[in-house]
Amino acid sequence: MHEMSIAKSLVEICLEQADSANVRQVCAITIRLGALTCVHKQALEFSFSAITEGTVLENAQLKYIDIPLT
Repeated sequence: MHEMSIAKSLVEICLEQADSANVRQVCAITIRLGALTCVHKQALEFSFSAITEGTVLENAQLKYIDIPLT
């Protein structure tokens, strides 16, 4: 389940950015996912939700930009 490690890295980056910008609450995060990433969105959302409890990212929505094969 590599979605947990992806979510953890995403959260670390977002928390660093939120801290440096003195952000108190994040509403949404937009990520780009390529067709060959094999990332399951439901698993990523579950992992993200579990990791973000008690942080400025709690309740933030994950939004996706799907990148097709070319």
